[in-house]
Amino acid sequence: MEIKEEKTAKKKQRRFPWISLAFLLMIVGFLAFITIPAYQDYMKRGNWSKTNANIAPLKLAIGECLSDNEGKLTGCDDLGELAKYGITALPAANGIFSAVAIIKDNAAIRVVGSPNLGNCVIDFVPTVNKNYGTVTWEVTPRPHENGGDTLAKCHSYFFCE
Repeated sequence: MEIKEEKTAKKKQRRFPWISLAFLLMIVGFLAFITIPAYQDYMKRGNWSKTNANIAPLKLAIGECLSDNEGKLTGCDDLGELAKYGITALPAANGIFSAVAIIKDNAAIRVVGSPNLGNCVIDFVPTVNKNYGTVTWEVTPRPHENGGDTLAKCHSYFFCE
């Protein structure tokens, strides 16, 4: 009788609890479902920070040009006018953004994002306060015409809400 009970106890010890493995896989899957999109958004925000750093010299040059030209936006909207401020070329496209352009007549900077930036298009529009001699930049995000992230997603890369 004792031998039979001993064998039964050993069999119970050898059995693997498959239900606990299924439960563990379910928890891992749920955590991946939550964390992967958050990580992708985090990476896009980081890439937008790099893009802001890439266009900072251009923003500075346009700001100085606007200050020197009494706030006239049309006087600071091409590379020929910005050459004396150290800008002879626009930032080159890289793996993060597709293109950078200066918009004529308002000296705004348009950045067209690659998939690493959610295919968002961002306009940095200067506003001159002639009373104080300051230039502020309004950021206006929008999705790319060919698809990409939604307006709300593009907006979230710049404004934490």
